[in-house]
Amino acid sequence: MAMRAYRNIILISSVLLLTFSSGLLFYKNLFSFESPKVSSDIDFEDIRFIDLQVNATSVYLRNNLSNNPLQINAEINRIRELQNIASDINKESSELSQSFKRINNYFNLKIKNLEAFQASLKLLKDSLDKLIPSYNELSKNNIKFSVDKKDFYQETLIHTLFYSTNPSKENEERVQEDKKILSQIINFSSKPNPLIINFSRNIETIHIKTKNINLLIENFNNDNSIKNDLSIIGKYYRNQKDARAHDGEIFLTIVFCSLVFYLMCVVMIIRRLT
Repeated sequence: MAMRAYRNIILISSVLLLTFSSGLLFYKNLFSFESPKVSSDIDFEDIRFIDLQVNATSVYLRNNLSNNPLQINAEINRIRELQNIASDINKESSELSQSFKRINNYFNLKIKNLEAFQASLKLLKDSLDKLIPSYNELSKNNIKFSVDKKDFYQETLIHTLFYSTNPSKENEERVQEDKKILSQIINFSSKPNPLIINFSRNIETIHIKTKNINLLIENFNNDNSIKNDLSIIGKYYRNQKDARAHDGEIFLTIVFCSLVFYLMCVVMIIRRLT
């Protein structure tokens, strides 16, 4: 009789445990199904940091004349990753949907400008690397031109290097004046010297690319067009995290209550069958 009672206790306890486990599993699946589809390891608050990080990286690459694409490409990939996540999220309101759209357009344009930045930086570095050798070829071949009793080509070289490191308005004006004189030297010659043409092309590329790069960096740092949209997205994301945390607390409470109820049922069954 005692053996049979124990068997009944085990059987009923197992049925209760299976019932509670099935109920908890069903609730957990329902909770997961209704949760918004957001990557667990990507937070949209990262958008703010990535945008600033891209700006800082572009300044660093410009100052060091580094055309190594690995770092900035990694950040571009991170931006695209966030854009893909954004496309999977349910847009719960027109305001939220418009914010995502503006942010997406902003980063599409930024990626395009970053690619232009990388291309311009590569051309700038290549031209700077060729500038001194092109001047040395002029000196080697005894090609000289004096302005105010100074070696014009040497002065142009110095002005261009100053401008590439410090693109101030004053330095740019010197380069522009040098370019005009170079253009006159080439145009007034019946047979322009290829060495002068090569030197002039390097000066032209350095001037144009330096200006383009600095305009891009200035736009990167001054563009606050998505500031309000980032606030909207940030608020949305924080609300979603709070909602998931609240659902998690409810689930833990249900688990705790189920265990207490299960133990109470087991105790009552043991008392009745023994």
